[in-house]
Amino acid sequence: MAPGVRPLRGRRPLDQRGLHGAVLRNAGAALAALTRGEFLAQLFDSAELFLTGFMLALIVGRPLGMLLARVRLLRIGIEPTS
Repeated sequence: MAPGVRPLRGRRPLDQRGLHGAVLRNAGAALAALTRGEFLAQLFDSAELFLTGFMLALIVGRPLGMLLARVRLLRIGIEPTS
């Protein structure tokens, strides 16, 4: 152990805790979710949320950016002061 580094009490290093067992349990849960169809449903829900936020950002951000580029007074009004 390096000088100045103290071990955590009551904890074993990862290689002694059976990390491979945790990986196998998670892989088994992922496989079960795939076979039940939960994975695709959750994937589509996440994709829908992502695309909704992305489209909202495009719809609001693009015209706002163009407006800030064109209107000098607006650009100066939003600029942070030093």
